Amino acid sequence: MAISTLACSSSPRQTEIVNSPNDPVTVRSVYINKSEDIWHIWGELQSISHSAMQNGRIRISTISADGKLLQQKEVVYRRRIGIVRHHRTRYPLKAIFSTTFESMPENLRVIVEHVPRQE
Repeated sequence: MAISTLACSSSPRQTEIVNSPNDPVTVRSVYINKSEDIWHIWGELQSISHSAMQNGRIRISTISADGKLLQQKEVVYRRRIGIVRHHRTRYPLKAIFSTTFESMPENLRVIVEHVPRQE
Protein backbone atom coordinates (compact mmCIF):
# COMPACT_ATOMS: atom_id res chain seq x y z
CA MET A 1 0.00 0.00 0.00
CA ALA A 2 1.43 3.40 -0.91
CA ILE A 3 0.21 6.70 0.42
CA SER A 4 1.36 9.86 -1.33
CA THR A 5 1.34 13.23 0.37
CA LEU A 6 2.98 16.54 -0.33
CA ALA A 7 5.94 17.31 1.86
CA CYS A 8 6.08 20.30 4.16
CA SER A 9 8.81 22.33 2.48
CA SER A 10 9.29 25.58 0.62
CA SER A 11 9.83 23.89 -2.76
CA PRO A 12 8.00 21.04 -4.49
CA ARG A 13 9.07 17.71 -3.01
CA GLN A 14 6.74 14.76 -2.84
CA THR A 15 6.80 12.11 -0.13
CA GLU A 16 5.57 8.59 -0.61
CA ILE A 17 4.95 6.24 2.29
CA VAL A 18 5.21 2.55 1.43
CA ASN A 19 3.53 0.24 3.96
CA SER A 20 3.36 -3.52 3.52
CA PRO A 21 -0.10 -4.97 4.28
CA ASN A 22 1.47 -7.80 6.36
CA ASP A 23 3.80 -5.57 8.39
CA PRO A 24 2.51 -4.77 11.91
CA VAL A 25 4.45 -1.47 11.86
CA THR A 26 3.25 1.31 9.56
CA VAL A 27 4.70 4.72 8.76
CA ARG A 28 2.01 7.26 9.66
CA SER A 29 3.59 10.60 8.74
CA VAL A 30 6.67 12.11 7.09
CA TYR A 31 7.80 15.73 7.18
CA ILE A 32 10.52 17.55 5.23
CA ASN A 33 11.96 20.92 6.16
CA LYS A 34 15.03 22.93 5.20
CA SER A 35 16.96 24.68 7.94
CA GLU A 36 19.94 26.72 6.75
CA ASP A 37 21.64 24.36 4.26
CA ILE A 38 20.46 21.05 5.77
CA TRP A 39 17.29 19.15 4.87
CA HIS A 40 15.57 17.44 7.82
CA ILE A 41 13.29 14.44 7.32
CA TRP A 42 11.34 13.07 10.28
CA GLY A 43 8.19 11.17 10.94
CA GLU A 44 6.17 8.82 13.09
CA LEU A 45 5.36 5.12 13.00
CA GLN A 46 2.58 3.16 14.62
CA SER A 47 2.25 -0.51 15.54
CA ILE A 48 -0.69 -2.81 16.09
CA SER A 49 0.97 -4.54 19.06
CA HIS A 50 3.47 -3.82 21.84
CA SER A 51 5.83 -6.59 20.79
CA ALA A 52 6.03 -5.43 17.17
CA MET A 53 7.22 -1.95 18.12
CA GLN A 54 10.85 -2.73 18.92
CA ASN A 55 13.54 -0.27 17.91
CA GLY A 56 14.12 -0.85 14.21
CA ARG A 57 14.96 0.77 10.89
CA ILE A 58 13.35 2.96 8.24
CA ARG A 59 14.64 3.18 4.66
CA ILE A 60 14.54 6.66 3.11
CA SER A 61 15.21 6.90 -0.62
CA THR A 62 15.39 9.99 -2.79
CA ILE A 63 14.35 9.56 -6.42
CA SER A 64 14.96 12.11 -9.17
CA ALA A 65 12.26 13.33 -11.57
CA ASP A 66 13.51 10.86 -14.20
CA GLY A 67 13.28 7.90 -11.76
CA LYS A 68 16.94 7.49 -10.75
CA LEU A 69 17.89 6.62 -7.18
CA LEU A 70 19.95 9.55 -5.86
CA GLN A 71 20.44 8.69 -2.19
CA GLN A 72 19.32 6.01 0.23
CA LYS A 73 19.66 5.88 4.00
CA GLU A 74 18.56 3.45 6.67
CA VAL A 75 17.61 5.28 9.84
CA VAL A 76 17.01 3.85 13.31
CA TYR A 77 13.68 4.66 14.92
CA ARG A 78 12.97 4.70 18.64
CA ARG A 79 9.82 4.19 20.62
CA ARG A 80 8.35 7.41 22.00
CA ILE A 81 8.83 8.02 25.69
CA GLY A 82 7.31 10.95 27.51
CA ILE A 83 7.31 12.35 31.01
CA VAL A 84 4.03 12.93 32.80
CA ARG A 85 3.82 13.91 36.48
CA HIS A 86 7.40 12.90 37.18
CA HIS A 87 6.81 9.35 35.94
CA ARG A 88 8.19 7.96 32.76
CA THR A 89 5.37 6.92 30.47
CA ARG A 90 5.49 5.01 27.23
CA TYR A 91 3.73 5.58 23.98
CA PRO A 92 3.91 1.84 23.34
CA LEU A 93 2.42 1.84 19.88
CA LYS A 94 4.32 4.82 18.42
CA ALA A 95 7.89 5.56 17.39
CA ILE A 96 9.75 8.43 15.75
CA PHE A 97 12.61 8.71 13.26
CA SER A 98 14.76 11.58 12.06
CA THR A 99 17.65 12.15 9.65
CA THR A 100 19.28 14.85 7.56
CA PHE A 101 20.32 15.22 3.93
CA GLU A 102 22.76 17.82 2.66
CA SER A 103 21.02 18.32 -0.67
CA MET A 104 17.61 17.63 -2.16
CA PRO A 105 17.06 18.84 -5.72
CA GLU A 106 13.65 20.23 -6.67
CA ASN A 107 11.01 17.89 -8.12
CA LEU A 108 12.43 15.13 -5.97
CA ARG A 109 10.40 12.21 -4.63
CA VAL A 110 11.16 10.89 -1.14
CA ILE A 111 10.11 7.29 -0.43
CA VAL A 112 9.90 6.12 3.18
CA GLU A 113 9.39 2.48 4.14
CA HIS A 114 9.74 0.31 7.22
CA VAL A 115 12.52 -2.29 7.07
CA PRO A 116 11.15 -5.51 8.64
CA ARG A 117 13.29 -7.20 11.26
CA GLN A 118 15.11 -10.33 10.21
CA GLU A 119 14.13 -13.14 12.59
